[in-house]
Amino acid sequence: MLKKNDLCVTCDKKKYDAKTIFCEKHKIANKMLKETYGLWVTAYDFITWTEYIKKLYELEEKVGKTIRDILEYELYFKAS
Repeated sequence: MLKKNDLCVTCDKKKYDAKTIFCEKHKIANKMLKETYGLWVTAYDFITWTEYIKKLYELEEKVGKTIRDILEYELYFKAS
């Protein structure tokens, strides 16, 4: 049986590896969010990470579930 710290913080599946807090699927989604942040910074002249996360979260149906899981983690759990 896996311990709580062996599980993804968003879905309770097994973490990808000991260096991450996410399973493979959420690790990829998190990487994509970080990679596209630079595009948003350029497009908006400047946008903070938190503003970026909030804007994506507001898109609701245009954002897939896996990305949304990461956004919710960033907004509600990481911040606390």
